Parts: sequence; C-alpha cells; structure tokens
Amino acid sequence: MSAKCDKKNPLSRSGTNQWSRQLAALSPEYFKVDERALSDLIRFAQRYSKHVKYYGADNAAAGDWAPFFNADITATLAGIRSVPVGTFLNFYRGLQAYLVDEPGRPAPDLSDHFKLFFHLPFLLLRDVGYFYGLLPQFHPFKDFIKHVMERDAAEAIASILVYYKGNLALGSPVFPDTPVDLSRHNTTFDDADPKIQLPSSATERLQNSPELSNFDLDEKFLSLLTPGTWAAYYVGIAGDDSPYIEGTGVYSEIFDALNYNLLKAAFEKVYQSVQRIVLEAEKHIEDSLENHDEHPPHYALWLAFLQLFKNSQDHLNTLTARHLDHYYKDILQLCLKAAVPDKVHLLFELSKNKEETLLPAGTQFKAGKDGTGKEVLYQLDNDFVVNRGKVAALKSLFIKKQVFGGKTYSFPFASPVTNSADGQGSDLPKTDPQWKPFGPVQEKTNARIGFAFSDKKLFLREGSRTITLTADTNLNLPGGTTSDLSALFQVSLTTEEGWEVVQGEGNSLEVSADKSGRLTFVINLDGDFPAVTKYDEEVHLDGFGTTLPTVKIQLGFGLGFWNNLAALYFYPFLKDIVFSSLKLKTAANNLRNYTLANGEGVIDPSKPFLPFGAQPEVDSPFIVGSNEVFSKKLASLFLNIKWEKKYNTSDYFYNYPFDYWDSKFSSLNKGTWDGKNNGYELFVFENDKTENSLDLTNYVDQIEGGAEQLLENEILSPSSTNGFIKLEIDRDFGHKNFVTENTFALVKIARGETYAGKSYINYDSNKVPKAPFTPKITELTISYATKEETPAEYFHLYPFGHQKTAAANGRLLPDLPHEGELYIGVENLDPPQRLSLLFQTVDGSSNPLKGENTLIWHYLKDDNWVELDDQYIDDRTDNLTGSGIIGLAVPEEANTRHNILPDGYHWFRMAVNEDADALNNLLSIDAQAAVATFLDQGNDPAFLETALPAETISKLKISDAAIKKTAQPYASFGGKPIETDGHFYTRASERLRHKDRASTMWDYEHLILEEFPTVYKAKCLNHTQVCRDAANDILADNEQKPGHVTVVTVPDLKLNEAINPLRPFTHKKTLVAIDKFLRQRISPFVNLEVTNPKLEEVQVDFEVAFNDNIADIDFYKDTLRDEIVKYLTPWAYAEGVEISFGGKWHKSALINFVEERPYVHYVKDFKMYHKTDLEQADTDWNKVDVEVIVATTARSILVSRSDHKIKEIGN
Repeated sequence: MSAKCDKKNPLSRSGTNQWSRQLAALSPEYFKVDERALSDLIRFAQRYSKHVKYYGADNAAAGDWAPFFNADITATLAGIRSVPVGTFLNFYRGLQAYLVDEPGRPAPDLSDHFKLFFHLPFLLLRDVGYFYGLLPQFHPFKDFIKHVMERDAAEAIASILVYYKGNLALGSPVFPDTPVDLSRHNTTFDDADPKIQLPSSATERLQNSPELSNFDLDEKFLSLLTPGTWAAYYVGIAGDDSPYIEGTGVYSEIFDALNYNLLKAAFEKVYQSVQRIVLEAEKHIEDSLENHDEHPPHYALWLAFLQLFKNSQDHLNTLTARHLDHYYKDILQLCLKAAVPDKVHLLFELSKNKEETLLPAGTQFKAGKDGTGKEVLYQLDNDFVVNRGKVAALKSLFIKKQVFGGKTYSFPFASPVTNSADGQGSDLPKTDPQWKPFGPVQEKTNARIGFAFSDKKLFLREGSRTITLTADTNLNLPGGTTSDLSALFQVSLTTEEGWEVVQGEGNSLEVSADKSGRLTFVINLDGDFPAVTKYDEEVHLDGFGTTLPTVKIQLGFGLGFWNNLAALYFYPFLKDIVFSSLKLKTAANNLRNYTLANGEGVIDPSKPFLPFGAQPEVDSPFIVGSNEVFSKKLASLFLNIKWEKKYNTSDYFYNYPFDYWDSKFSSLNKGTWDGKNNGYELFVFENDKTENSLDLTNYVDQIEGGAEQLLENEILSPSSTNGFIKLEIDRDFGHKNFVTENTFALVKIARGETYAGKSYINYDSNKVPKAPFTPKITELTISYATKEETPAEYFHLYPFGHQKTAAANGRLLPDLPHEGELYIGVENLDPPQRLSLLFQTVDGSSNPLKGENTLIWHYLKDDNWVELDDQYIDDRTDNLTGSGIIGLAVPEEANTRHNILPDGYHWFRMAVNEDADALNNLLSIDAQAAVATFLDQGNDPAFLETALPAETISKLKISDAAIKKTAQPYASFGGKPIETDGHFYTRASERLRHKDRASTMWDYEHLILEEFPTVYKAKCLNHTQVCRDAANDILADNEQKPGHVTVVTVPDLKLNEAINPLRPFTHKKTLVAIDKFLRQRISPFVNLEVTNPKLEEVQVDFEVAFNDNIADIDFYKDTLRDEIVKYLTPWAYAEGVEISFGGKWHKSALINFVEERPYVHYVKDFKMYHKTDLEQADTDWNKVDVEVIVATTARSILVSRSDHKIKEIGN
C-alpha cells in the first residue's frame, strides 16, 4: 500500500505565514502624502539654500544662503541620518542575487557589477566620514562612531580590501582596479535594460568616484582605520585569493566568492556598522532639539518651524487611513471586532451545615479594579449547584508499549498517587508541578496484575510440599515461543509473618502451557519454607475477606522485576485469556507434625515408641492426629514407617509370615469413629523390611476432612470430633500366650519331660519359646495428596485491589482493557448529583504526532465499572487537549463499597484505548468548578489586554452564607481586546477574497491564520492524503489524491517558549479546533486532515582539529555543535528567519560552514545522515552517509538533531 501512496506533487509551495498576510498597501504608513522626516527637511533646506542668492548691504549678490543652514550641529547630524544605508543594503541584496541567478550573463557585465559590489560600502563610509569631520571635537556622537569603527568595522573594511586585492592578484582578475563606469550600468531606470537598476543615491555617489586604490576618505575619519594615508593603508594590505581559486570562469569565481562566508561576513559587518551609526544619529538629533541651547537664532527659528510643520504633515498623512476607513466602514459597512470577554474557572466550598446550594446564572464576583479605578466583576455563565463532593484520591494505570528487536513489550505501570513526582506520593517540583494523567513511567510504579486463590488444601505446614493449579484456557501463544512460562510469574503465600515469596533454592514456580491451551502452575516448597497458614487480614492486609490459606500469582513486573522482559512480552497474550476449568490439588511429604496415641495413652513421637502398646492385643489401637492432613479431602495417604527391628518368622514367638497381621482403619468424623466396613484389610507389615510405607489410599474417602486448621495439633480427648485416624490390629503378637507357653515349657524341662511344642511357635534349642515380637517404630512420617477440585475462592489481583470472582470459569487475569486509566476518588458525594471537575492542563505537553483521542468515562458500582453515556458527560476540554471543566451526571447506583479500589469513595475512571500520550499533562483536578465571564460595565478597554491573575477572585459581590470559600486557582483565558485598525484592514481584505469559504489553498491558509493567531504558518496541500494502516501509523503521503486536502500548521515559537524549537508542533487542542473550524467552511465532499509537519532530522558525524591555541576542547566541541544546530535550523533561534517546508542540504555546504569557524583548523571523515521517521527508534535507524539531503514530502521540514557526533582528531 505504501508504494501506491508514495506519489509526489511536482508543484511545490511554501505556505503562508502571519507576517506575509500584512499587505504593505493596506498600511496607512505604506504611502504618505508627505514622507519627509525632520532630517530630510533639514537636508532639503541645505540644498535649497544653495539656490538662494545672498545680497549684501550694497544690494549686490554675495554668494548664497548655504552657510546659514550648514553650520548648526543639527544639520550635521541630519546629514548622517540621511546616509542612504537602507537603500544601499536592499540594492546589495538584490545585486547578490543578480550576480548568481543566471550563469549565462555576459562575463563583462558580471565583472562590472562585481566591481560595483566592492565599491558600495565605501561610498557609504565616505558619506559618514564627511559628516564625522564636521562634528565638534568633543561631541558624544563622535565617540560612538569611533567605537563602532574601531571595534566592529575596521577589521571588516580591511577584509574587504584583502579580497578585493586578492581578485587583482589572480592571473586573470574578475575586474581591474578602475573606477566604476556608470555607462555600463542601468542608471536610467530603463525596464528594457536587463541589467539591475542602480539606485539614484548610488549613481550620485559614483559620479567621479575613483578606484579603491585611490579612494578618498575624510582624514579624521581615516584616522580611525590607520594613522597614515589611504594610499599607505591600501598598500599595506595583502591580498587573499581564497574565494576565487576554485572557480574556472568569471561566473564560478563570483559564485564561489559570494558564498565564501568570511567575505560575506565582512560586507555584512560594514553595512551593519553604518546602519548603527545612522540610527544613532536620530537619537542625537532629538537630543540637539531638546537639550542643545547654542543654536543660532535664525536656525532655532527654522527648527521651531519644522516642529510645527510636523503637525500639518501628520494630518495630511492620515489621508490613506481615512480612505480605507471610508471604503471598509462607510461603504462596505464592515466593523471592528468587538472585545471578547475573558473567562475564569472558579472553585467553591460549602459551609459545614449545607449539603448543596444553587448559585444562579449571573451570580457576580469581585475581581478588584481596572486601570481607571472602576470595579471589575465576573458573573456565572450558568446555574451551578454546589455540593460536598471533593477529589480525595488519584490513582492510575498505564500500559506502555515499546518495541525491542522486532518484539512489542507491554510495560504496565500503576501509580497509587498519580499527582506526585514518582507516582508514590513524593512532592512535585515547585517550579514545574505538572504530572502525567496516567502516572509516571518508573520502575517503582510497576503494576500488580495477577490472580489469587484460597482453599483449605493450601494449609501446608511442613515437609516437601507441592501445589498444582491447572487451567484449561483459550491461550494461543505466538509461534516460535517457548511453552515454559515460569519466568513470567512470581508467587507468594500466606504465612504467619505475612506474604512469603517463593524463591531461593528448593522453592520454585513452574508454569507450562501445552498446545491445547492448558496452563499448569506447579509450586514446589521445601522443608525450610515457612508454614502456609490461614489468611489473616491484620497480617496480610489485602482485604480478601477470607480465612482460608491463599496463594497470589502475579506477573513478574508486579513485584518490581523491571528486567522481566518475558512477562512484558507475553502479557498481551495472557491478559484476555479465559478458562473453562480450574483445578487445584496439593501434596506434602515427610510430615512430622502430628499427635500419636494408643490404648495406653498419648505417645511421644520424638523417640522410639510402641504403636500398639507394650503388649498388643486384638483391636489394640494406634491413633494418628493431624490438623493439616485430616482437614482436607484426600486422594492418597501414606504412613512412612521405620521399625526398630525387622520382623521375621524365626526369631519371635509366632512363626507366622509378615502378612499374617491385618488391621482395620477408621476415621474420627464428627465425634464418631467411622470405618468402611470394620473389616480387617490393612496389613501392618507390607514386607519383612525395617522400612515400609503403609498405603492408606483406599480408605481416604472415609476421612471427611473436618479438622480445624490450626498450627498446633489437637491432643486426642473425649471431646475430639475430627482430625484423627485409627489402626486396630486383628491379632496379638502372643504376649499372653507366651507367658502360658513359657511356663508350660519350663515345667516340662524341669521334669525332664520331652516337649514337642506347637507348630506355630518358635522355640530355642532348649525348647523354650522365643519372646514375642513387639512392634516399635523409630521414625514415622506422613505423605498425602489432596483431591483435584476447583479452588474454594478465586480473586483477580488489580493494581490497587482485588475482585472475588467465579473459580469455575472466567478470566484468568483481571480485565484491564485500556492503555491508560485514571481513577478519580471523590468523597462526600451523595448521588444522584452532578460532579463538576476542573482539569487544568499544561498546553503543549501532549504528543503532537498523535491524533485526537476519545475519553471513556465509567463509574464504579460495587466492583463493576459502568460506562457513562454521552448524555451524562459534559466535556469542555476537547478530550483533555486543553484545560476545562468536565461535568458528570452521577447516577444513584454509584456507591462506595469496593474491593478493586479503596472503599469509602465514589470512583470514576477516565480511560483511553490507545495513544495515552495524546493527552496533555495535568496541574490539578478539582471538584465544584464553574465558569464565570467578565462583565463589561464600561471598564477600561485595556483591561482585556492581559489575563486576570490567579487568586484575584475570592468572594461573591453579594455574600452567600452557604458558600464558605470561593477560589480562582488559575489566570483567566480567552479574552481579546477590541480589534485594532491594522488587523481590521487585513481581515477585511481577506474576507472580501475568500468570502468565509475554503475553496482555494489561499483561502484555507488565510482563514486559519486569521482565526488562530498562535499559528505562525499554514500550508494547504491540495490533492494530498496521508496514508495510514489499520493501527493508524503513517505509511506514506499520496500527493496526487483528488478529493483529499491536508493542512499543515506551524506554531509561533515566540508565543510559547515551552515548545522545543527543534520540534515545531502545534498543540493538539489547536489542531482539533482548526479541523472543526474548517469543516464548517469546506465542501462536504472534501476529505480533510489537519496535522503537524513531518520533521526529518539531519545529523553530522565528523572529526575535527581545532586551532593550536584552543585549550578547552570540550567547550569548543559544544560550541561547534550549537552553531551547527543553529545553521541548520536558523528559524528556531533568529528573529524573522522563515521556516521552510521541503528544502535540501548539501554536505559540501556544511563542511564549508564548519571549516570557516574561526576556531576550526580542519575536518575529516565528514558524514551526513538523514532520518526521515522521527518516531523510529535510534537503535532501528540504519544510518547512510549521503551527499545531499532532500525532504521526502511536501509537508516535511528539515530540522537539525541536537546530538551531532564530533570527535577531536587524534583523540
């Protein structure tokens, strides 16, 4: 698409600026019937007196009257004032253009005019020198001329002669050292003559003027240059042919010379010096009239006459103004624009006993007095109901998007105190207390975004623990990305001391995703991790409103992990996923925190113990209790046992195999021992080893999991209701039979009888029965796993709170749909009420390259954002592109019960979907704001020329007991005094041409400049479309697209010092207003776009050698860098320099400029780069050295970069 769009218009225009609107012919000063100044009349009298004969006492002619009009000091000063430096300077500019604009001019013609070029400044110097010689010796003006000549002009005059003689030194000089031949110039104002017309003032002075080698200057004036004669001065100057040596002909030699900066600077310096002297003469003329008391009587009378004559001149010269007024005001009946009253924003505070009060439209407020002493009043524009609503809190969320290495990363930032320097509450700078509407971008303001879940299963006091959460989602990861998402998240759990982050060796969070979208979170905790306990609001402070153990899982940036680029990259893919199923299970191994008991009482498990007692009998119990294990629905349960002795069939009383003994399982539920069927099914010994694991998994369904989850286990007592299991053996180990059998065997042996014994009993060699086996456990641990179920409670973690939501299905993460969100907390509001908020913005602080944004407003009902319809919103800020009041009609449903934000406030959300930086920065947001307008009661017309200072208004004209306080926080705005005649003439002239309709390019530009005085320049591009993609990013400019009109504006930098001069962008609010203004005056078939210029940067990179006497290298590198910036963008720094669209820069011109700096010796490796996309990151900019830079579009402006790369040679 960009290739189709990238079409150029072969016709280029520069647009229109404010000063070019001012047609000279419309100014009453443009033409005067009598334009003679006082000095002109004095000089006229001098010339005229030469033609009046003087008759002596004998009535015979004796000369003329000239002596009477030449001798006075005022006449001498008038002579200097009449030196035609302005005429010469204009001719000098025109002569430069004449010499270079046509290479085909005849060489002799060029040579003659180039010689004239050198003679012109010396003609002026001769005039100044003549009158300098007539000044009294100690006149202060003489000192001024001496100072100017010695300090400014002397060196420049010598430089001109250096290059003059340098020409003569050429093998083939451009011109010889001869007088100017007037016959070879256009002195007759003949339009048919192709040569440039020579002003009559120059022609007069060139009559009989010698060559420069024999020039004549007043001796006193010459002494300011040299103590000797002109001839000696001239001979002592050595010629320099540098400006000419590269030329190959007359034209090229002249072209090079006129572009030689040192030569040009010398001429400019001389003209400027003469101009200063001439202008200074005016001051001394006035001084001679007012303070000089030595005028001869006849001359004093003459000067008095001239002063009186000025009144007649002034009246006569009003003829042009009266003619304009007659045509515009009397015939066309056009009028001056009336004054526009200014407005102020006022804030009100109610008295304590009032809940609301009405201030009717027209309520008046005192604003001091004007310049004439008359009282100044402002009055409310509309009825205004003041209530108690007050802005009490400002919080914000901003999701910044940035591209690194071709990937887009999202940086969520949350500011708990948006109107602060760091977003955390630190003070704003007093000199610049502005703040971004969606908070600062700082590491400390990283947003908390995630989820939490609570469940009894999470009560995990000890051992090696595992928590597994599985979510079936619609996650669709980008191609080529890893399925291991562990680095994205951080997890913390509730412990006795507070939230404990899972980190360190042995503890981990593993997150994985499969192709079906299943997300699995596995939390591994080692034995050293603190016990996971119940949530306690006093300790954990998150307001979850639960008593269950809780897990928080947050995206990594939420805990301040600025460098977690994985989370920043994957967040856009995770933020909107939903799950259809969410399952939680836990497991723990090697638990040692339990209670034990048997039929003999409580057992101490810290040392070897007898689980069934010292002499186990049938149904001897072994009881295990745990508030952790038996508080949950279990999927598996194991008792891991280490026996003191290994059981075998030959060493103990019975010779039964190890699987001979069974036990029955029962669980204490609600105070009753419940068994599955009370049958003996559970082996006591699983094998003949000292270690075995008693698998109770088949019996876990009998455990109801009703034990209370306490850190300390309950000791079994008659009042116990839950939390215990019991194992009862089905057979004894022969302790009672052993006594009988042992006695019987011993009696037999004592009698000498043979005893055969019983087959199921083991005897020793003496036929004595062996002692019975007594089970004894040296170590017991418990392992278990819970059933996989939906968590009991599920929470979304917002930056400033949480929201409890369904755990069965829903969003995994909280819904944060906007790029920027500002949360405004208001206290003491009692809906339904109207909330009037004053947003004071910082003009020009928005990104001018972004389009107009749309604000989206919501109010918070419980924990749900409800959008406000447009009919309930009165936005006077144009979507926050400027200061103003936004009124919100708050419905009754809005309340103060919230979890996602602090409760107790009515919360309002101001959001934008994209381009958050298109909004201006803010100074304040205040409630109870209204607009009042200046009430003109015949006040001083000059009152509206300046804004009413802030805090001027503090009370009503007629006090109201319901109003405790009235404040005017900021200066007034929007006022304009009555239109001046000069502006009226321009406006009326333009109105007659465009007829308030935008049809031609001229119409567009002049309509804009009239309506928006802060715009310095406007350029209308017909048939031009700025092509954009779906993301609203500019692709190219199609300058051959009928039906499309693009208007580009440049602001007046003098009116707003806050604007970066290298970024001449118009404020967004102004662009919006221009668009609205033009659409009322254009055809409905025109596709209009009002935009800022496209800025294209120029950067140079070179090595430089400074002169040997330069010691502070860094200073001169900075100086050179600044001079390059000013050279490339002179309009940003110099008054009256035109800012131009389009244009080109040659590398050779920049090299020449740098080399001609007086502190530069030479440069090398000079490179010039062109950056056409201002928004392109420098890291993505492929720098290419070019010889010529040409602007790429008709709306482009070439600007300098501020970071030119300058390196000292050899360093």
